[in-house]
Amino acid sequence: MRKKFVGPVNPGPDGKDMGHDVVIGGRSLGNVKRNDVIEVPADIAQMDPAPVWPEGLWEDAPAKKKSEGES
Repeated sequence: MRKKFVGPVNPGPDGKDMGHDVVIGGRSLGNVKRNDVIEVPADIAQMDPAPVWPEGLWEDAPAKKKSEGES
């Protein structure tokens, strides 16, 4: 599963986007900035209950295209 962050920027003191830390079930998925796409590991995507990806903050991102020579 891939998710795209479409939420607001998180401006630091200098005005640059510091991003947002993404933590699900105590596990860090990294820091995201607006329009970043993250790969959600299968074990997290299949958690019960499933993680909530609020509309307005996240969109589904298309699967990565296989590059030539990949199977």
